[in-house]
Amino acid sequence: DHAAEREEAANDVEDDEDDGLTPEERRYMARLDKGLFTLQHIDVTIAFLLTEEIEELDARVRMIMRQNGSDLSEVLETIEEYGRNMGDGDDRKKAQTDVVDMKEVLKDLEAFLNYISKE
Repeated sequence: DHAAEREEAANDVEDDEDDGLTPEERRYMARLDKGLFTLQHIDVTIAFLLTEEIEELDARVRMIMRQNGSDLSEVLETIEEYGRNMGDGDDRKKAQTDVVDMKEVLKDLEAFLNYISKE
């Protein structure tokens, strides 16, 4: 019934307003739900593959990226965004330690990607 659907939609809006998130955080969460989370992990994997410094692997990764209309700058951008948003809102000590460790890894990957992008 249409009235029930309208009421449910209104409740969803109220729930969104009560979640304590800013509009920017809400957009980021929506992007995560639509595939950004998967893209972040794929890009981290690509960056780790490139750190192996195996010429054939590097050439193959870059070739596949070019064929798909992409380049390392997009991987770098995704990793930078991932690092900026990692761990927001989590107060548990163990989780915070893990987040700090992962943020350091992401910063190292960013530095490496910046370095090899200039070669």
